[in-house]
Amino acid sequence: MDSWQFTPFTAVYLLTLIVNLSSAVVAWRMSSSHGAREYFAFAASIVIWNLGYLGGMFNADLDWKHRALLVEYFGIASTTYWFSAFVFTYTRTFQTLPWLRTALTFPPSLIWLVLLTNDFHHLFYQSTGVRTLEDGFVVFNRSYGPLFYLWVGYSYLMILVCCLMLTAASFQLPARFRPQTAGLCLMMLLVLVFNLSFIAGFNPLVPYDPTLIAFALVSLLIFGLIRAFRFLEIMPVAHSLVFRGISTGAILADGQGRIIDINPAALHLFDVDVKQALAGDIKDISPELEEKCREPGARISRQGKTFEIASSPVDEEVKYAGSRIILLHDVTEQIRLHQEQERLIGELKLALDNVSRLQKLIPICASCKDIRDDAGYWHQIEEYLHTHADTSFSHSICPECERRLYKAQGNQQATADNKEK
Repeated sequence: MDSWQFTPFTAVYLLTLIVNLSSAVVAWRMSSSHGAREYFAFAASIVIWNLGYLGGMFNADLDWKHRALLVEYFGIASTTYWFSAFVFTYTRTFQTLPWLRTALTFPPSLIWLVLLTNDFHHLFYQSTGVRTLEDGFVVFNRSYGPLFYLWVGYSYLMILVCCLMLTAASFQLPARFRPQTAGLCLMMLLVLVFNLSFIAGFNPLVPYDPTLIAFALVSLLIFGLIRAFRFLEIMPVAHSLVFRGISTGAILADGQGRIIDINPAALHLFDVDVKQALAGDIKDISPELEEKCREPGARISRQGKTFEIASSPVDEEVKYAGSRIILLHDVTEQIRLHQEQERLIGELKLALDNVSRLQKLIPICASCKDIRDDAGYWHQIEEYLHTHADTSFSHSICPECERRLYKAQGNQQATADNKEK
């Protein structure tokens, strides 16, 4: 413990460690989101950098400082790689250039190996040692070699390229979410300025490195972006090609009904301009839509046409703050075709009923009442119905026939009696 040295800045860097560690934990919990795993690795690399810096800065032993420097630079090299990987994943560059993921690993891996072997070539640090300040604080003294400046130039270039890529990607995001990339770019540029001030010797916090403090500010900004703009949950996924290109009206709204984005088809449908729409809620452009947007299969009428409303969460897995996409499908033609189909079905049923009635016309003899079958043969009515309707008969005589028959029989009997006389 005799080699450890503590100052008020020890607490400052412990605080930055806690903030950066918290950022890594938050990213890990969001690992299902696109780009969150790369951001977690980026935040974890800053934590390693922070640990190495604490171990080297606040210990006076030179050997300890050398060991801590290796840990610190492992974090520094990893930070450069994982920030680039995060941006390239966020902007989906890796999908179009998959080989780039492997290519980006070479510079940080090479520079860390150079640092491991620095005692043999002194290309990264020409010399290292310790220096005691007036207040007795022992600091690590080093003179930079050519590979150090090459690495710094590469790191700065990657930060600038990534910021440009984020800026370009922001134009594919809904307007309300563009500040998230702008804020991140500004904070990374702040990191670059702080680091440059430390290397160039005009550091206001001499002898302390302000870079990690800047990264802590980046982490705090990320917390704010996650809360305010759902950072890492809405990505620039071909927004201009899909959202703006479809003919179906589409509205992206948050849980409070505020319009996040609206495509040209929906603007035309509700006869509003984009500034007016983004400044308000769904109810401001259509109270009827606000009322019906959560009803399955609900419909609204606009401009003489009928639109079916389909509303669903933007991300079924995250479902952040109730945000949802509302689609307005023009079903006017479908309704017309359905009505035409119903009309044709009705006409067909009527025709079938007429055919059925025609089929039930049975040819019957007007005199004997025999029935003619389809083959042209005549049958007694009992036989025909028994064959075609599976019907059996019990025979009897109705009163009318009884009177007629027995009257005729009586007349015959009387005639016979008269002849006998």
